[in-house]
Amino acid sequence: MSWHRTKILSDNEILTSYRLVLLANYFVGPIYADISQRYGIARGEFVVIFCLHQLGPLTAQDVCDITRHPKNSVSQALSKLVEQGYVKKKSDPEDGRRSFLHLTAKARQLYAKVMPIFREREQSMLSLLTSAERVQFLRILGKLVLRDDDWIQGDDRANR
Repeated sequence: MSWHRTKILSDNEILTSYRLVLLANYFVGPIYADISQRYGIARGEFVVIFCLHQLGPLTAQDVCDITRHPKNSVSQALSKLVEQGYVKKKSDPEDGRRSFLHLTAKARQLYAKVMPIFREREQSMLSLLTSAERVQFLRILGKLVLRDDDWIQGDDRANR
């Protein structure tokens, strides 16, 4: 490991946050580059597919709330996904101003092809940890991300 990389990963003013972001980037960077090259799907687009696959029909606002991605990013991703046949919009029968997003069979097929890549990379990333460390790591991450207080809500300006 280079001196620069060692230095910034072991001594900076926001060490925990920097390490978390870097770990996330190491994890997803190669996967999204591969998905983009193979299938023409960008990171933000797959995030929408992932949310819809996990939770079923959602509104665009729901996706923004879940992912904390700005409305314009989600809107751009949705436009491309609809255009490419991965997502269909269906008007809410109770409120015609609102649309629910549904995955198509094409999106489900893509999901089935891509998720093994994510699982394999996750297993590789965690392979350094013992079983007990994995349980503890997941518990700590859950404690940080599953909180429901002012901190996790953060500054909502990006979603306005």
